[in-house]
Amino acid sequence: MTGRDTASARPISQDSGLSQETLSRRLRDAHNLPLIPSSKELPKKRSVEDKALVLTETAS
Repeated sequence: MTGRDTASARPISQDSGLSQETLSRRLRDAHNLPLIPSSKELPKKRSVEDKALVLTETAS
């Protein structure tokens, strides 16, 4: 439904079983979602020890 060489909502709705209104609403909602952060903004990987510490702290 977006980009080059895409199908319109009608054939997609017939193939998927979702109404054209639902597909259009989801596309509209998707445009309001935040962008995926770049890899520079992703949190650092945690060690197994750090993960275990988080689990024990949240369990108590």
